[in-house]
Amino acid sequence: MPVPVNLSVSGVTATSVRLNWVRGVFNPASLFASGERGPWYDFSDLSTMFQDAAGTTPVTANGDPLGLVLDKSGNGIHASQSVSGRRMIYGTDGTLHWIQGNGVNQSLVTSDVDFTNTDTLTIFSGTSRVDSTARVIAEFSQNTNNNSGSFFLISGNNVSFNAYSSFSRGSSAPNQNQTAGYSNANFITEVVSATHNIQNNLSTMRVDGITAIDGTGNKGIGNFGNYPLFIAARNQSSLFFNGRIHQLIVRGVLSTADEITNTELYIAEKSGVTL
Repeated sequence: MPVPVNLSVSGVTATSVRLNWVRGVFNPASLFASGERGPWYDFSDLSTMFQDAAGTTPVTANGDPLGLVLDKSGNGIHASQSVSGRRMIYGTDGTLHWIQGNGVNQSLVTSDVDFTNTDTLTIFSGTSRVDSTARVIAEFSQNTNNNSGSFFLISGNNVSFNAYSSFSRGSSAPNQNQTAGYSNANFITEVVSATHNIQNNLSTMRVDGITAIDGTGNKGIGNFGNYPLFIAARNQSSLFFNGRIHQLIVRGVLSTADEITNTELYIAEKSGVTL
């Protein structure tokens, strides 16, 4: 029987009994059932993936290029790559599924995503990195250094963290104290979740259920913006991701402790991680 787990979410410690998690029952689509903005990319679902950006040639086998992945949230925020030589690669070992970035020139991008009605966000990923270089998993806007109302999730060395970091800001200038992060020396698959709250000047992170270091720097005011979401690169031009992404969810709301627990467990199962 599941046991209670102590969670620290947005600076508040809560006790969460995993009553909602039953293998095969929880569906991340429920995170968007009340109209929450954001995408869910499930790289284990071949029906959502195509080799070309037009969506005419399905992904069917290990090693196929990924030109288009459909958003499963119901919001229609699909991600694509129009340049054939810059497409990430679908991979599988027969049980697990992922997309692979080469760390050189591969990425995906969405059209503009309107998060202007919220100043809170939650990001989830199931990810494995193969080096300690700073690389983008997901970034909202062409460059968070230049754009208010933006955020990122990065793997590798960034600020004072060498594993993962997640930053957000409203109207303020970027500052390293706005960043939540986690450090370890492992190059393994991990489940990462991060929350951001502009008004409360707080960013949090968990890696495999372990609470990381909060970012408490002043984020300024305002909501998030209306920008593209870049996956596996900054503006399709730098910080290219090198490794595997099994799942990626961005949700324009501050998720509850139970929602975070259930989503982490779901992603863990899809990524081959034991929590």
